[in-house]
Amino acid sequence: MAGIKKRKSGIILFCYLLTLSSYYFVTPAHAAFRDPGWSARAESMGGIMPVGNSDSGVVFYNPAGIAALKRPEICMMGFKPYVGLENLNWNYYMFSSAMPAGPLMLSAAYGGFTTGGMYKEDTAILALAGPVIPRGSLGNLKISGGLSLKYLKHSYEFPAALALEYKENSAAAITADAGFIFEIPGRFGAGLYARNIVPADVGLKTEDKVPLEFGANTEYQTGKIGAFDSITVGVNVTFRNQSWEDKLSGGAGLELAFLEKSLFFRMGYQQDEVSAGFGSIIGIGNAKLVVDYAVAVPLGFEQTASSHRLQTVFKFGNIARDTPVKKVKRKKEPKVIKNLSPAQKKALMSGHFNKATSLFNQGNYRQAIDEWKKVLEIDPDHKLSKIKIEKALLAIQEEQN
Repeated sequence: MAGIKKRKSGIILFCYLLTLSSYYFVTPAHAAFRDPGWSARAESMGGIMPVGNSDSGVVFYNPAGIAALKRPEICMMGFKPYVGLENLNWNYYMFSSAMPAGPLMLSAAYGGFTTGGMYKEDTAILALAGPVIPRGSLGNLKISGGLSLKYLKHSYEFPAALALEYKENSAAAITADAGFIFEIPGRFGAGLYARNIVPADVGLKTEDKVPLEFGANTEYQTGKIGAFDSITVGVNVTFRNQSWEDKLSGGAGLELAFLEKSLFFRMGYQQDEVSAGFGSIIGIGNAKLVVDYAVAVPLGFEQTASSHRLQTVFKFGNIARDTPVKKVKRKKEPKVIKNLSPAQKKALMSGHFNKATSLFNQGNYRQAIDEWKKVLEIDPDHKLSKIKIEKALLAIQEEQN
C-alpha cells in the first residue's frame, strides 16, 4: 500500500508540475524571478528603460537609474499578460518610490506576480544611488552608480495529496543588484548593470539558484526635429547565466515627444514581440502626474493574445536635488566701459554673447547665463540675452526633471 500511495503521489506531483509549467513555457521570457517588464514606458520601447527622465520603476532595471531623479515620487503599475489566451490568469503589480537624501537618492519598491493562486512571486527592493564623481569633473558627462538589496520569495499552493511530500511550500533568499549610468543630459545615455550578484537559493527540496544577469543599454536623443520636440532611440542586451536556453535577450525602441514634451508615442521590439504605447505628463501646481500605457503582441502565436500595462507616477513638490540658479557674485565691470564708444561696447557684447552661445550648445547652461548677464550689464535692454537666459533656465529645469 505504501508503494502504491507513493506512486500515486508521484503521479499527482508530475501532473501538478506539468500544469504549473504550462504557465511558464507559453514564452521563454517568464522563468522564475526573470524580469517581466516592470515599467510601461520601458516595455512600450522594447524593454529599454530610458537613462534620462525615467521614473522610480527604473530600480528594477538598473539601480543607478534612480540617481537621475530629482523629486520625491511614487509609481504604481498593473500588468495583465497574454489577454485572450484561455486558462491563463497571470497578474503582475508593482509599487516603487524614491526620495532625495542630499546628493543621493533612496528607493523602496515591490513587485508581485501570481498565477491564479497556484504560484506567487514577491520581490522587495531597497536601493541607494548617487554620483560616482563630482559633477563637472568630466565636462558634461555624468556618471552615477547604484546598489540595491533584493528579497526574493516564491510560494506554491500544493494539492492536499502533495502536502505531506513538502515540509514547506515557499522559499526566500536575499541577493543584490548593481549598476552604472553614463549620461550627457538631453543627448546620450548608457547603462551597465548586474542582477542577482549574490547567490540566492530559492529551492524547496533541491538547490535552485536565481541566475546571475548582466546587461547594457544605450540611447540617443535628438533635439527638436519638425513637429517632434525630441526623438529618442535605444537598444539593450541582457545575458542570463542559466543552464537552459534563451540566455541572451535584447530589444530596440523609439520614443517621439510632442507638445513641449508633455505627450509621447513609443514603439519597440524584443524577443519575438512587438510593442507600442503612449505617455502623458500633466502639471498640477509644482507636482506632476505621469500616465503611461503599453501594449505588446507576441509574434508566432496561433491564438490572438496581447499584454497590457498601465502605470501612473506622481512626482511631488519642487525640484529638490540640484542647486538652483543663483546670481553669481563677481567683480563689476571696470567703469571704463562707460567711456567706451558704441562700436567698442558692441564688440564687447558680441564677445560675451558668442561665448555664452558656445557654452549653451555644450550644455554648460549656468556659465552661459553668466555670460549673457555680462551682456545685460553693458546693455540692460538687450532682449535677445534675456530670451536666451530664460531658455537656459528652462534647459536646466528640464535636465533636472
